[in-house]
Amino acid sequence: MTFKKTNLRKGKDSFLKMKKYLTLASISVLFISFLVISLAKPRLGTMFDRFYDTSIITGSWNSNLLTYSYYLMIPLFIFSSIGLFLNIKRDRRKRDKINKSLIISIVISILWFILYRLFFIK
Repeated sequence: MTFKKTNLRKGKDSFLKMKKYLTLASISVLFISFLVISLAKPRLGTMFDRFYDTSIITGSWNSNLLTYSYYLMIPLFIFSSIGLFLNIKRDRRKRDKINKSLIISIVISILWFILYRLFFIK
């Protein structure tokens, strides 16, 4: 009796598809959160403002936008954690790799939780 080398896996399974979608969702939420944080920054003025001594500096950080970015980090942490869990659960073959963007997203969301609690909650 001879055994044929057949590939039982015909294409990507549901774990790999779900991991891909969760990675895409986490990168999208991270991009939106960085956009909201950049909109919340105070305006510091340009070179011309400093040259003509107009000093247009708006008050402080926009706390409403920072709160939105804080709440955006919650789904980022959830998507990244589930995606990393699926990635670790599926890591059986030699060519399977752990997705670095999910790890970076988890670290960024945890750091933002800490920074927001330390500096922006009054």
